[in-house]
Amino acid sequence: MLVDAGGRLADPFATQTEPAHEYATEQVGLLSAADVVLVPAAPDGRTAGPEATPLTGLPTWSLLPAARAGRVFPIPYGAASLGAGFTLLDRLGEILTALA
Repeated sequence: MLVDAGGRLADPFATQTEPAHEYATEQVGLLSAADVVLVPAAPDGRTAGPEATPLTGLPTWSLLPAARAGRVFPIPYGAASLGAGFTLLDRLGEILTALA
């Protein structure tokens, strides 16, 4: 969805052929090429949820350029319904406005 909207994925994710891939937390350095990082949100859709903690709690997390620049944004996920999809779109709009 992000790519369809004009977003670009950082390497190595830009060349990933599967729709999803799991990486070990030890590979957090792969995110160093990203200008923006999206993490799973809590139920409020705006704060990081517990699913993000294994990543954001790493000592090396704060070394990532996106984290240092304040460009880590929680987003709701699991847009399995129309309402959830609209919630996600609204949140992405807020993020794009913050980045503009």
